[in-house]
Amino acid sequence: MKDTDRRIKILSILGSANIGGTELMTSRLIAKMSSEFLNSVCFLSKKGPVGEELENQGILHRYCYKLSKFEDVNINIFQAR
Repeated sequence: MKDTDRRIKILSILGSANIGGTELMTSRLIAKMSSEFLNSVCFLSKKGPVGEELENQGILHRYCYKLSKFEDVNINIFQAR
């Protein structure tokens, strides 16, 4: 299926979904950005408060927590609509 969304896609990859400077600033920036951008966030950890905040704002996000160093991570954030 072809992606017809012409917005500029931005993927932010954060190490944690817990409250911290980088996580909070990224969340605030995304909330203030123009609708010409399609933002999404990938957390390399388990669920946390910042992820819940993004969810409440309707922002695409995924958790890519690896249970072991041998586990593959497959991310598909931007899906065709």
